[in-house]
Amino acid sequence: MMRIRITYWLTALWLFGCVPVFLWNTECRAAESKKGDLTFKVQLIWGTNEEKPAGKGLKEVDSSVTDRLKDVFKWKNYFEVTRQNLTVAPNATQRLTLSEKCDVAVQNLGGSCVEVKLFGQGKYVNKVKQSVTPGKLIVVAGGDKNDTAWFVVLKPQ
Repeated sequence: MMRIRITYWLTALWLFGCVPVFLWNTECRAAESKKGDLTFKVQLIWGTNEEKPAGKGLKEVDSSVTDRLKDVFKWKNYFEVTRQNLTVAPNATQRLTLSEKCDVAVQNLGGSCVEVKLFGQGKYVNKVKQSVTPGKLIVVAGGDKNDTAWFVVLKPQ
């Protein structure tokens, strides 16, 4: 009889003790999912050795981005065509149109890792899979005519 009461109480404690913990953990997971959103400043940048063309509405790229691009790529000048903000939820993909000829798809793979695909005129051009690190740029590039190139630069926010 004593053994049944102890078993009963242990079962009751387990049920009533673990259910609140289970619900609390579920809330934490939901908060972690929201917290797992990745936000970027996305820039479409044109790289060239030519000077800035008049009347195109291009902007100078800030020196921190230009310096990093010049460390890797050969062009002297980098001009911003457009800039947008993008937020991607965990395990989701967001597609962003940067110009009539350029799209980018960003997939949040979780664990601060993304896959970025670049599309030019609707056709797949290139992809990069990279960890997201504050202050570190994610760059996907594609060539263009006349020895120029297009870059999509994602800067984590």
